[in-house]
Amino acid sequence: MPASKDTVEPRRGSLNIRLKPEEQGLIDRAARHAAQDVLLDRAVFIASSEAYAAFLARLDEPPRPNDRLRRSMTLMVTLADIRAVIAPR
Repeated sequence: MPASKDTVEPRRGSLNIRLKPEEQGLIDRAARHAAQDVLLDRAVFIASSEAYAAFLARLDEPPRPNDRLRRSMTLMVTLADIRAVIAPR
């Protein structure tokens, strides 16, 4: 039944179920893992303005040449090569 304009729906409800201890442990571990992911996504790094400027400068620098970069810059790849890798026949 839809709520009328005069009623306020609760923001959350409760769920009461019987679980085996190992099932409860699985749910608890999953909830803990999800909570850790949320907290890690909200990590804040504090740095001085000088350190932040140095960090931005490093990001703006071109990559330092190395063997892997040199190989990738000299490798000639055609569209046919890419298609062969993506959808081999």
